[in-house]
Amino acid sequence: MALLNIAEKLIVNLFESTCGKWQVKKPEAERRGFLMSFSTPIDHDRESGYRYADLLLYGDMNYVGVWSRTRWTVIPLEDLEDDGEGDTYVKDGKDYDEGASEWTLLVCHDSGWRSAVHNFLRDQPLQGISGLDAYKLVNPADYTLPNR
Repeated sequence: MALLNIAEKLIVNLFESTCGKWQVKKPEAERRGFLMSFSTPIDHDRESGYRYADLLLYGDMNYVGVWSRTRWTVIPLEDLEDDGEGDTYVKDGKDYDEGASEWTLLVCHDSGWRSAVHNFLRDQPLQGISGLDAYKLVNPADYTLPNR
């Protein structure tokens, strides 16, 4: 529980120090949201590849919206071939499936957004932060966010 609370505080503090609320007061080209991507487990008995859970925070005015989605790049194990020397290849005519779910609004609130960050971290089977950067500042206009 302590690590969960620490992670929540770090994300909240990073969001507040890098983006913050009231993005609408900035020129549109300078408005930023806060995106973190986390690695999540795959079913090693059925597939190979990667799965992710994304968390996006955006405070256009006093309220902060918290959205999440899942992404994947996976292939069924039966679509892979082992050469007997430890290397694995994709069978002819097969390929990895890449995709993402729609963004889901977890909450849009002036203070309850912090709890939504906590609940996301608690409820997702997170394995670590995905990528070389812990977070990215993004233009929220580049994302289709429901109820924004």
